Amino acid sequence: MRQLYIVFACVLGICYLAQLAGPLRLDGDSPTYLCDASDLADGRGFRDDHLPRGYPHVLATLDLMGLGSSAGFVAVNLVGMGMGLVCISTVLRREFELSRGEVEVICLLTCCSWVWVHLVAVPMSDLLFFALSSMVLALLSLAKGYSRFRAALSIAAAALIALAAFFVRTIGAALFVAVAFAVMDTDVVRRTFRRRLAIVLLTISVCVGGFVGLFYRDLLASRYYSWALSYLLTPPPDVSEEGASNIHLLSVAWWRIGEVGAIAQNVSAAAFAPTAPTLPVDSLTLSILLMPELRGLRQAVGIVSVILIFAGLWSRRRRFSHVEAYLTAYVGILLIWPYEDTRFFAPVIPLLFAFAWLGLRSLNPQPRTLARFVSIYAAAFCLFGAVAMGDSLRTAFFCPERASRESWRYVGSLPAQQAAFDRYGGARPSR
Repeated sequence: MRQLYIVFACVLGICYLAQLAGPLRLDGDSPTYLCDASDLADGRGFRDDHLPRGYPHVLATLDLMGLGSSAGFVAVNLVGMGMGLVCISTVLRREFELSRGEVEVICLLTCCSWVWVHLVAVPMSDLLFFALSSMVLALLSLAKGYSRFRAALSIAAAALIALAAFFVRTIGAALFVAVAFAVMDTDVVRRTFRRRLAIVLLTISVCVGGFVGLFYRDLLASRYYSWALSYLLTPPPDVSEEGASNIHLLSVAWWRIGEVGAIAQNVSAAAFAPTAPTLPVDSLTLSILLMPELRGLRQAVGIVSVILIFAGLWSRRRRFSHVEAYLTAYVGILLIWPYEDTRFFAPVIPLLFAFAWLGLRSLNPQPRTLARFVSIYAAAFCLFGAVAMGDSLRTAFFCPERASRESWRYVGSLPAQQAAFDRYGGARPSR
């Protein structure tokens, strides 16, 4: 069994490395990132009022080094994956006291996630953020075993990396909560405040800071973020891509449950979406019929997964640490963000698996039944991940026209985005 695990991990690693030779592929905010990088590399400055500055500066640096291409962007993602997995493994071993085998399975499942398979090939900030956030959590974990001086250095380094992560993705603000909790959990502070009191004070501070940020968002955030969050006070029209006019917190929470379900079942609801226009007579194809079923299934799987994750959090209620503080703040931010995208959870997938595993164990099932269930689930999850990887490689190397068409769909008709796409080696689809 161990040999099979090693062989599968090696083959998966080779498939990830093969993405280095693939064409430039885009998704979501990728065109905006490329435009920002092009502006920075040409000395025009950062003119975007939409996205954080960190990731475009990384892409611009690659451009200036002559690595501004798909291979350079994928290399950053791969390095982020590797560094992040090493750091998060340290966190899982030290904080959750998981065995080496348990940590390896969690890391393998994470690498088999269709979300990661998709993200590794596109210039997006998620995997770089995963590396930075995991480094912060690892440094805070290591600080617990250090002397007072070395612990202070580790926490200070974690704070600096958290700041860098915040400039890569704004949700990195959740790392500040983790750093603050680690400070309050030090011996010096605990001599002044009891641990429970310190947690209460931190919670109150975070809530007050959140409300202040919401009411003064026009001063503290860009116009885009300010507009996106304005629904919390006055629902704006067309705040979602579907054009819904009454987004509220319950609908956002329902999205998040579905996203967790998509991660747990390891199949995207859009996996069977048609890649080419269909005639009206073909509108009831099998793929179109499957998509609503997958969306419904992911909600059910999401509910079960969230229950297990909460059970895992509850099992550690007496050992609440900076990891729980980070994940709680991270999910709390997502619960007010009025957009739907499974990749939002990409940087915390290992933590979701870890808490779900703790929650499953806390139910005290029969060891043989638990082992059988985990084996079947892991095998099915890896199988779906292998299919996702195979489809990604097939699209990249054997269906280049499909890859070009999908990327060009994100570029749209903006000349600046088209120029950036051409600059970084994008292949335009044939007319």
